[in-house]
Amino acid sequence: MRTQPAKQPSRKRDADVRSSVESIQPRARALSQPEPGGPDSAAEWVKPSALKPWPQNPTKDDPASVRRVAESIKRFGFGAPLVARRANGEVIAGHTRLRAAKQLGLELVPVRYLDISEKDAHVLALADNRLAELTLRNNAELAELLKAMEPSDQLLAGYTDDDLDKLIGAIVSDAVTLPGLDRPDPTHHQVTFVLSTRQLALVEAAMVAAKAAGAASDDNANTNGNAIAAICEAYLGQGKAD
Repeated sequence: MRTQPAKQPSRKRDADVRSSVESIQPRARALSQPEPGGPDSAAEWVKPSALKPWPQNPTKDDPASVRRVAESIKRFGFGAPLVARRANGEVIAGHTRLRAAKQLGLELVPVRYLDISEKDAHVLALADNRLAELTLRNNAELAELLKAMEPSDQLLAGYTDDDLDKLIGAIVSDAVTLPGLDRPDPTHHQVTFVLSTRQLALVEAAMVAAKAAGAASDDNANTNGNAIAAICEAYLGQGKAD
């Protein structure tokens, strides 16, 4: 019986992969190169293997996040260098960027080394994640910026359609929050609900019309609440007439 020769790896595929990596590395480095004397001029370019992740890093290893960061690096380069402890190369900030760089096969990554203790490095690592979570944002302005973007750019910025729907829901929640209520008021109620982009446009238009028509109430000083109540009264009134 004749045996088939072992299948050899595709030289063309290896060449394509090598060519892709070689094209990404110079672009990522050029896009990330700081101005001489600028705030990132202290960054050094090192091999990814010179860095080691913090074993107790609480941030989950999310493949989807790594892919999005890799796409960002391919398009923009490194917006900021990784941060690591000089004593042992342990990463303080940039674990996902490091994984993305390895996924892309990059030979060098920008790093800012800090001469700090292990204890301070771990505190800074936690603070870097937590302070970003605590940052306040203007939901309305963010939604407008995202709606003006192409879907691919929305994903690159880290937002999915579901994220945008939740953001719009938060805007509506902000709109119906009653001012001046420092503690629960049994006579007034805050309402939160989620709308699609199409539904939000209808609600906003209806509320503008209701306000223009002079929607008001003796028991509520909130104009948004009065507008919604007037719309509901008109709808129920039509229903009774049918």
